[in-house]
Amino acid sequence: MKNSIESRFFCTKCGQEGIPIRRIKGQERENGHLKRLYCIHCQEVVNHAEIRPTGNYTYNDFKNDYEEGKFIGRWY
Repeated sequence: MKNSIESRFFCTKCGQEGIPIRRIKGQERENGHLKRLYCIHCQEVVNHAEIRPTGNYTYNDFKNDYEEGKFIGRWY
């Protein structure tokens, strides 16, 4: 779809990348938005941080937040 943007999602429990989701332009969420999704690595539904190709929250920001433990207790 050319009127959509693909967002990447990273599990806040294990830190690994999940399944990407395409969002229609104009209906995107903010970068770093937490969305409950099924983690293919943890095999349970947990929060994932959303990272878009454009935006101010990058994979490195997520990685730093994950390593600092900012997502502990926010899996549900």
